[in-house]
Amino acid sequence: MRYDDGPSGPPPAKSKRGLIIGIVVAAVLLLGLVGAGVTWALSKSSSGSSFAVNSCVQKSDDKAVAVACSTAGAYQIVSKVDTVEKCPDRNQPYVVLQQSGKPDEVLCLKPAH
Repeated sequence: MRYDDGPSGPPPAKSKRGLIIGIVVAAVLLLGLVGAGVTWALSKSSSGSSFAVNSCVQKSDDKAVAVACSTAGAYQIVSKVDTVEKCPDRNQPYVVLQQSGKPDEVLCLKPAH
C-alpha cells in the first residue's frame, strides 16, 4: 500500500471572522469614547456660569436658577465679580458659583421688582 503525499487541493481558506469581530469591537469602543468626550466637553462648557448680567435668578434648593425677572422672589444680576467684597452693594444678596478647577464667581444681586 502506498499513500500519495502529493497535493490534495488548495489549502483551506483562513476565516476572517476574528478580524471582523476585532474591527467591530474597535469601532464600537471608538464611538463610545467619542460620545463620552463630547458629553464631557458639553458638560464642562455648560457648567460654566450661563447667567448674564441684568438677567434674573431665583434660589432653588441650594442653587441659583434662571427665571424671568417678573417672577416673584427673583433677583437681578447686577455684576459678576471674583469676591463678595467687589459687589457694588454688599448689603444686597449674592450667589457664589463654585466650579471644580476654576476660581469662584460671585453674582451680585438686587431685587428684580
